[in-house]
Amino acid sequence: LDEKAVLMLDQTALLVRAIASDMTSSKDRSTRCQGLWILAACRSNPMDVPALRQLTREEPSARAYAFQADMMGFCKQWNGVIDSAKKAVELDAGYHAAYYILAVANNNREKCGDEVLKYCEMYLEKAPSDARKRVFFKTSL
Repeated sequence: LDEKAVLMLDQTALLVRAIASDMTSSKDRSTRCQGLWILAACRSNPMDVPALRQLTREEPSARAYAFQADMMGFCKQWNGVIDSAKKAVELDAGYHAAYYILAVANNNREKCGDEVLKYCEMYLEKAPSDARKRVFFKTSL
């Protein structure tokens, strides 16, 4: 089981969620973290943010914080998005997705000046080969 669970049919997803829920009460930290990750990946609503907060406490990683930032973005919690994405950068300064998230969150907070441009440039510096997002940034600046 992993984040591909979001692509499953509804009946399968219900079974996966039940299994992941059981995993979150495991005494094994790795199993518990995997269950939290799957639960968060299976749903995109405000109820999942607490599961991601627990995951980032138990197994902090740039990917987990970026995923938490994305989930907070679904909830339009832009300050939380920025805090989580900055934690991702603190853990791994080369994690380019976090810079993209910071640019988008600052743009949504209507801070369309230097902050957005700074994070766009940092993103492009870290991930210059991602052509799709390069086009997005060049056309939106």
